[in-house]
Order: sequence, then C-alpha cells, then structure tokens
Amino acid sequence: MLFQEEEGKVDKQRNISLDIIKVVMAYCVVLLHQSAFYMVHHSADEIEAPAIRFILENGLFRIAVPFFLVVSGYFFVKINNFSGFVKWCLRVGKLYVFWSLCYMLLCYYFNKFPAHWTDFIFGYMHLWYLLGTLLGGTLLWFMRKVTIRNLLLVAFLIYFLGLIIQEVSLCNFIKGPVGIYLSSTPVARNFFFFCFPIMSLGYAISKTNYDEKYHKNGIMLILALVLVACESYAQYIFVGYKSIDVMLMTPIAAALLFIYFKNMDITINSNYKLLVPLFSTAIYLGHWAVLLFLQDVDFFTQIIIVTILSLILVFLHRWVKFIL
Repeated sequence: MLFQEEEGKVDKQRNISLDIIKVVMAYCVVLLHQSAFYMVHHSADEIEAPAIRFILENGLFRIAVPFFLVVSGYFFVKINNFSGFVKWCLRVGKLYVFWSLCYMLLCYYFNKFPAHWTDFIFGYMHLWYLLGTLLGGTLLWFMRKVTIRNLLLVAFLIYFLGLIIQEVSLCNFIKGPVGIYLSSTPVARNFFFFCFPIMSLGYAISKTNYDEKYHKNGIMLILALVLVACESYAQYIFVGYKSIDVMLMTPIAAALLFIYFKNMDITINSNYKLLVPLFSTAIYLGHWAVLLFLQDVDFFTQIIIVTILSLILVFLHRWVKFIL
C-alpha cells in the first residue's frame, strides 16, 4: 500500500508497467541486503570481483529506495486536503508500528540482531524507510505551497549537505566523538537529508507534468545508470569498500526510471488488482525476516522463500488490511 497510488476507483484494465518495475526494485533491495549479510562475515579481499560487487551493492541496487521515494512524492500530489494527509499518515504509521513490533519481538525472542529502544525512533533495519517517508512526507506537506523552483533548490541543498556529511564520515576527516557520531548511518540517511529531498523531486515531477512532457527518455535513463555505476566505482577507488547510502546520481536515475516505466502501457484485467500493486510492498517489508533467520540458506532458496512469503502477505491482506 505504501508504494502504490492513492486508493480510489480501479479501471477494468490496469496499467501495471509501474507495478512491475516496483517489484524489480523491491527485489533489488533484497539483493542489496543479501550482499550486506554476506559482507558481515567476509572481507573485501575474500570475494571475487569486488569492484563489480561494489558497483551493484553500492551503486545500481541503491537506486531502489530513491525510486520508491520518487513514486511516493509523485502521488503525494493527490493529497489535497488535511483529512487526506491525516489518512496517509495513519496508513504509513500503522505499517511502521506493526512491522517494527513484529521484527523487534522476533529478534528479541530468537536473539537475532536484538533491538534497542532507539531503533523505534530511527527505524529498525530496513523499516527506517517507513519512518523516513512518514516524516519526509509531513515536511513536504508543510512546504507544498512553496514554488516548485524554490522547493527543488531547498531539497537539493539539503540532500547535498547530507552527501557531504556521509563523505566526511567515510573519509574519516573528523576524529573523536564527533567523527563517531557522523559515521552513524541515520545521520545522513534520514527523513531530512534523504527522504524529503527525493520525495520533493517526485512531487515536482507531478506538479510540472514533466513525466508527460519528456517521456521519451531511454537514452537519458541509460546515461544516468552509467553515471551511477561510475560514481560508485569512484567511491570504491578513492574511499574503499565502505557501504554508502547517499549518492549524487541515484535520485536522478530513479526519477528517469519512474518516468520511463510510467509511460509504458502494459495492462491486465482488474481481477489481479490486489496482487500486483501490493506485491512490491510485501517483498520489501517481509524479506528481512527470511534473510535474518535463514542466513545459512543459499541465495536462490532465499529468493524463493521471500517470494512465497510475499504472496502469503498479499493473500492475508484481504482480511488484515494494516499489514501492507
């Protein structure tokens, strides 16, 4: 539900091109986290083709979350009154509270990555995205009457500041307690430095109808993906095999990817309207449990189990709406 358009009447024929790429992006998140789990037990010297792995893990796969934020920002335009905003906040908030409690209790019971109370504030593991979207969307709501030019300018400056903070921490320019604090992931990757700016980009695309004016952007999309890979490789060469979240090119690539697939025409019968839009959300929210408790299972089996679990969650959503 988080990644799909505002609820309303559904046509008999639904264009699922955007739903398909959302599923692909959700699996990219799974692949990213699979790699992260692997790197917990291995050093960069122990893996084959570390540069290629780094470009995928800390480059191309990193487009996924900005893509979802662009989608959220784009459809945020449809929230045109306070009651609609409150409804949106409650929907995202329920997701965050429910899944946070589920993961915290599971991890506490099985003694896997035990949660601290601060995780509820910053977001436990991958659930930071839900909290970031909620708070970033709230900030966007209060800035919705700002001109698009000024909104984009503010968003870029905030995002660029977050990027600088990340690079300063990765290069260890600042030592002591301040350096340790800056190296904490939530400092640069949070609702203010990350989610709000990218949601603002999606919001601006919708308000200016940019997706309709410049929809033939295949060459630009390919160029953006190449630049993401180049930026990632530069990080690998000059900084080393260190995980990164904030990249200069990923929001641009995510926006172009969104525009490209939004303007494709792939329709299905509305009988499948429940499965397709919710599937990406189910993958994102449920995959961490599989990776967490089945770390010794091989790569492809994990993917299969994630898929099965996601289908079960979509099925359960018929009766328990707040889980997706």
